[in-house]
Amino acid sequence: MLIHKMKSPNRILAILSASIFFETGRRQAVAAFQLGDIKSCVAHNRKRTRTAASGLDAMQSALKDRGMHLTDVTFARAWKSSLQSSTSSSQSRDDLPSSSPWSPGKWKFTLQFRREDPPSSPDSLFDNKPRRNEYNSLVTKLMGNEWGTNGAQLVLPFQVLVTADVPKDKTAIHINKKAVQLAWLGGKPTGSMECISQHCRSSDDTVYSATYINEKGQQNVQLSPGPWRIEPPIPILTSSTGKALPGQASTLRFCLTLDTAIQRNSIQFPQNQLLLLQSNTFRQEQYETGVRTLLPYQYAKENAQQKLDEQLSHESGDRRLDGTDLLPLLEGYKDVAGLVWDRDDKYRKWREVEGVLPSMENFKVQGGYDIDSILDDETRWGVWPGDTDLLTIERGTILAVVDKKETKGALFPWMESGDGDNVDTVLVGRWSAAPIWND
Repeated sequence: MLIHKMKSPNRILAILSASIFFETGRRQAVAAFQLGDIKSCVAHNRKRTRTAASGLDAMQSALKDRGMHLTDVTFARAWKSSLQSSTSSSQSRDDLPSSSPWSPGKWKFTLQFRREDPPSSPDSLFDNKPRRNEYNSLVTKLMGNEWGTNGAQLVLPFQVLVTADVPKDKTAIHINKKAVQLAWLGGKPTGSMECISQHCRSSDDTVYSATYINEKGQQNVQLSPGPWRIEPPIPILTSSTGKALPGQASTLRFCLTLDTAIQRNSIQFPQNQLLLLQSNTFRQEQYETGVRTLLPYQYAKENAQQKLDEQLSHESGDRRLDGTDLLPLLEGYKDVAGLVWDRDDKYRKWREVEGVLPSMENFKVQGGYDIDSILDDETRWGVWPGDTDLLTIERGTILAVVDKKETKGALFPWMESGDGDNVDTVLVGRWSAAPIWND
């Protein structure tokens, strides 16, 4: 029987049961933490929060019962306040797998090098040909005519340990173009990372960071990651309030040096190639808020497209468009033009914000988006120093730093490397990240 249909004694009993169950969940989470089981601790905390929400609903229902005395109401308010405080800190220092927000985390990064389709601007809407031509010209100029042609790609997976240890001085940064690396971070580093070394099974016991396969067989690669920085959300230009959007992404930036030259088909990089990587990141609460901010734009765009498709449908669309009477035909074209304008307007507004809010690709289900499954997906959320809340990293970009041979000067001061050579950057692929949970 539902709690709000119970008689007063039963409802109070149900509330007390919810409170006991909530406390049991807390103790299970603490026990999991003490045993070092991070995944179980996170699961207990998530279950505890949902149980608390059910308990709050029961409390609100019980408060409406006329049979409760003033002392009961006072107790209920105090219990509710305590419960809200507990649930808001469901990932507190006492309950989280890491009592400190600076605990290290293990991640698997996967670099995918290839010629990319550059993102189109909101103004270009559906026609991305101008940007594609510009991008291909830049790749040809900086990387060579053959680089990335014929659909070639090179995938490089490796594991890293991310810590909150900030380099004490610039000497901790890889010697490769220090000025460019420091400028790319955009501020003081907030931590560092190191590759988790792998070992060859041969007698020489060679240590390496990653492997890939080319026509010569398996190739071992040594990598040198630099310090990292997560930049807080910056207001976008289209924001009318001058503030960041609710749930807007933070930006993760770090540098990576290929200590080993790599080559597969037409994808190749020389030794000591400097790469600049960035991606949108979200803590769990930040992600939920961002989804709520994005969904109105998402649904408005989809509904506008659906209305246009229905109007143009051969089976059930506007029959005036098939007629020969001039006046009805012109009215039909006018309505279609209005729908096209509305679709483009909604799409443009969506494009203005979607780059800084959670990506909803591949998460649509019948009738909407399954947000709970995203938040419960342990392959997306991992430990990252800086907060006790878990973090997800969305698919990011890889830029290669390339020396410009004959230039009169760099466009920006930071494009001058330490030895005085001018450099430029070009998009050479995408990268993704997945947390590593210790079993």
